Amino acid sequence: MAEELCLRKENNGSYVLVLHVQQPCWVKAGKLPEREFLPGIYLYIGRAKKHLRGRLTRHLRTEKKLFWHVDYLLRKVQIKEIWCRLDFFNECQIASEIIGACGEYCSLILGFGASDCQCPSHLIYYYGEDSFLSPLRNKINLRKVRIDEDHI
Repeated sequence: MAEELCLRKENNGSYVLVLHVQQPCWVKAGKLPEREFLPGIYLYIGRAKKHLRGRLTRHLRTEKKLFWHVDYLLRKVQIKEIWCRLDFFNECQIASEIIGACGEYCSLILGFGASDCQCPSHLIYYYGEDSFLSPLRNKINLRKVRIDEDHI
C-alpha cells in the first residue's frame, strides 16, 4: 500500500471526499431541492486550483460559512477519507472514472456540486462493498491524504 500523502501549502489539484452517512438525513443544499440522504458512502469530487490544503482543511472544519453544496451536507455527515490527484484539475473526468469503475454499485445525486459544468453530478452514492474503496482509489490514480492537524 502506498504511503499516505501529506499535503504542502502550495499543492493544488482535484480531490474526493469519502463521506459516511450513518443515519438517513434531509439536506437542503443552496438552491437545490431538499433531499434525503440514505445511510452509506458518498463520494464528492472537487478541485482546488490554488491552496488544496486550505480547501481540505476548510471542509474538515465544523464552523464555516455555507458556500458550496457540499458545505450543507458536511453539517450532517462525517468525512471518512480524502483522496487527491495533485496538479490535475478535471474533476469531471474523475467523476466519470468513478462512475465507470463502480458501475451498478453507484448512483448520482443529480445537480450536486456540478453547477459550473455540464456534468449531471459531482456527488456519487456508492452502495458497493467498503473493501472495494481502496482498489477504486488506486484504479483511478488517486492517493489517500493523511488527515491530521500537522499534515493537512
